[in-house]
Parts: sequence; structure tokens; C-alpha cells
Amino acid sequence: MAGCGILFALLIRGEGDRIFFGDIYERLPNGYSLTAMAKMWDLDLASIREDSGIRGVRGVGSLAVDGRFIFGGYGDKRGYFIFDTRNGTNLNVATAAELDSRAGHRIQLTEAFSFRSSEGSRDF
Repeated sequence: MAGCGILFALLIRGEGDRIFFGDIYERLPNGYSLTAMAKMWDLDLASIREDSGIRGVRGVGSLAVDGRFIFGGYGDKRGYFIFDTRNGTNLNVATAAELDSRAGHRIQLTEAFSFRSSEGSRDF
């Protein structure tokens, strides 16, 4: 079984860290990705990063994707954010009710380490 896991990790780029260490790397809209290292969860949380590394959001604890928008909560409980993947702007809001109000509907956030993207897999 270990041999199969190693072979799988070698043949499918980006899956080795997820399989062996629990790291996450999920595609998001418009060239962004959700990334986190499992062994650094308490220190770093997850990050939303543009492929170029210029824009993004750090300290992500939970999120939901709705079209080009990423709605989320900071892991340190300091509030919520609305990130526009089209232009890279980030709006911070104080409460979940305000997040829902700005979205125009109820937002169901998923913990970052449980989040799975509908954008498909991506190579590192």
C-alpha cells in the first residue's frame, strides 16, 4: 500500500503533500488557490494566494466560493472577509450577519481543511 501511495504521489503532482502530510492546495476562481501546510495549521492557518503571489488573504479559517467572490472567516476570530477574485480587493466585515447581508443570501462557510474546490485539481 505504501508503494502505491508513493507511486501515486510521484505520478500526480501536488498530491503527495496532501496524501502524506494533510496539506491542502485547492483551486479557486480566476487564478487563485487555497493553500495550507497541515503541520503549521496553528501558526499560519490557510492562505488564498494568486498564482503570481502578489494578492491574497492570509489567516483564513473558513470559506465559501460564490462565483468570483470568496466569502470567509479569519481563523483567529477577528471577523470575516469578502474577496473579489476578479480584481483582488478584500473587504473586511465584523459579523456573519453582515457577510450574509452583503452576499444577498446566507453564506455557509466550510473550515479551510475540509474545503474541496469545484475548480478541479492543479499542479504545484
